[in-house]
Amino acid sequence: MCPQSYPVCVKHFLVYSGLRLLVLLAVGGLAFAVGLRGWVLLVVAFVGSGALSIFVLSNPRNKLGADVGGVFHRINDRIDAATRAEDQDVTEPVAPTEQVAETDAPSRPAAG
Repeated sequence: MCPQSYPVCVKHFLVYSGLRLLVLLAVGGLAFAVGLRGWVLLVVAFVGSGALSIFVLSNPRNKLGADVGGVFHRINDRIDAATRAEDQDVTEPVAPTEQVAETDAPSRPAAG
């Protein structure tokens, strides 16, 4: 989980994004060296780097995921704390509503 410090939280994002870019450039360079050009080069570079990064970049991706999960965990904790504080503020019991007497009910016109 990422500490409260902003630069430390961003570090894993920058590291993962930079490594993804390097893998993309490496696969693209390799595809270019093999002789691929144009759209085929782009498709091979993106698909190949995506498949390769699943295995090669699992550790940085897990660290980034832990940071993102920690952010949402802290948000949920704040929501829960606010809900508990709001529930504690309601200390007076709510009075039951008065029931309408039958005589107060609207009357029907006489059949006639």
